[in-house]
Amino acid sequence: MTNRKMGILITVICVVISLLPVAAGLILYSRLPEQLPLFYTFEGEVNMYAGKMVCITLLPAICAVITIILAIALRSFIKKSAGFYLTVLMTAPIFSCSLQAMTLAGTFGLTVTDMTITMILVGVLFYLLGAIVPAVGPNSLMGARFPWIMDDDEAWYKTQVFTGRFMIVSGIIFIIDAFADIGGMTGDIVLILGAVILLVIASGIYSYAVANR
Repeated sequence: MTNRKMGILITVICVVISLLPVAAGLILYSRLPEQLPLFYTFEGEVNMYAGKMVCITLLPAICAVITIILAIALRSFIKKSAGFYLTVLMTAPIFSCSLQAMTLAGTFGLTVTDMTITMILVGVLFYLLGAIVPAVGPNSLMGARFPWIMDDDEAWYKTQVFTGRFMIVSGIIFIIDAFADIGGMTGDIVLILGAVILLVIASGIYSYAVANR
């Protein structure tokens, strides 16, 4: 498969995933109230309602458009790393599915905590950064920058791949926790801080090991 066809396939898949919440909303349409939450504050409180057709279609449509824009802007990256390209494009579908699930969950009386949106956003941020880090060369701003790998390209690359995968997994866990509500707000804060501390320690140990192999 050519890079162009691969890019088109990935884009189509991501657009379809972004629009899946529309299908879910239509299936549940008759059971939904006439007004649904449209926008939330960062604390997870509803600050605007709209008709249910608008609510089940607007966010997925916006995410689908964002996916297409990202695909066009990053089309050159498909030649360098299809994995990086896919991971960046998956950001919008994750937002679409996560936030729409939050809306529908609240509608049916399921618990939506104040930290739900925060955990989703932090999760997506970790996921996205985890995808970008492995593609970044030695620099003074981004990545796991330990002094013993700055002049070792191989150790640098292996460390960034390790760090990136750790961040992607952490991001997915954060998004799951947004809906699982494990430990409430205190549990969410402990989870984030714990993941960051473990990331630094694990990356440091791994980077030292590969640098002194």
